[in-house]
Amino acid sequence: MFNLFKRKKKSGCPNCYEQNTISFGIDYLENKIISLIQLTDEIGGIKIYKCQKCTTQFYINGNMYEKIFDGQIELLKKWSEINLVCPESLKKEIEKIGLTNDWNLSRIAPCKIELNNG
Repeated sequence: MFNLFKRKKKSGCPNCYEQNTISFGIDYLENKIISLIQLTDEIGGIKIYKCQKCTTQFYINGNMYEKIFDGQIELLKKWSEINLVCPESLKKEIEKIGLTNDWNLSRIAPCKIELNNG
């Protein structure tokens, strides 16, 4: 027996139907929407996805799709082209300080960064 009152899934992505959506879970997408999100690019090791219906771009962080806003792709491209090298003197200072656990238990080096523009 089938359910006459079962709600039909929408197609696209959550952003197609709610413009203020900035992130949503993979499980939400699988349960509520016929996904039209496809992998379109990879920049600096980050996979870029795009909804074929509304052309909104996303990346996946854990089990969440995160919306990419205007200008972020250009910034990501610039950042991925930079070759960051840690000088030996800085490596020695980091070793003196030691590593600590971040809020999600990642190992990080506590530091202060001073930008070129102050």
